[in-house]
Amino acid sequence: MRSNSFRLKWRAGSVALEGALVLPVALLLFAAAAQYHAFASARVFTEQAAYAAAQSALVYLCPEPAERSPGAVLGALDCDDEAERWRNAARWALVPAAPSSGQGGFGSDCDASAPGSDALAAAGLPGSYDPALRNRLCYVHGAGTVEVEAVWIDTPTARPGDPVFRAVRATVRFQAPITAPIGRLFSDGQHADGLPWAWSTAEVVLS
Repeated sequence: MRSNSFRLKWRAGSVALEGALVLPVALLLFAAAAQYHAFASARVFTEQAAYAAAQSALVYLCPEPAERSPGAVLGALDCDDEAERWRNAARWALVPAAPSSGQGGFGSDCDASAPGSDALAAAGLPGSYDPALRNRLCYVHGAGTVEVEAVWIDTPTARPGDPVFRAVRATVRFQAPITAPIGRLFSDGQHADGLPWAWSTAEVVLS
């Protein structure tokens, strides 16, 4: 009887020890999977932002001089680029990827979301919209969180001598927020309030 009792206690202790060893590993794997999903989602939103910026830049990015764009039909060469148009297009696409808790060091009373507020008002939405949305708008309009570049490029042709087609290449870099502790291992920096972030970059070419 004593032998059986000893075996039962040993087995119970063994199971408890195995659980104590496996649980941290399982939690670590779960956290890594969650952070990988967050990075993948940020990548998708950044690609959407680059596409939105390229679409907007096709309209608001001034054409280059005629001698650099053979065969192109150009408007007035003294036009002014409306860069804020394609930058805001990228920011709107990144709103779902921004933190909703007011993190990032911009505060709840930031002025950076004014363009977003104006757009919401123009759409007929109530002024007292969800604070979480305001926090997201503050983040994507914060200094340095979103970088957008749009330039005209020559697209490659299938055969030498074919007409050169002009296209817009839009590049977006986004300071994707990191919320999981394990993600701090992959951070590229942190905001004033300690929120870590990692660069998410995407490039799109449209003609």
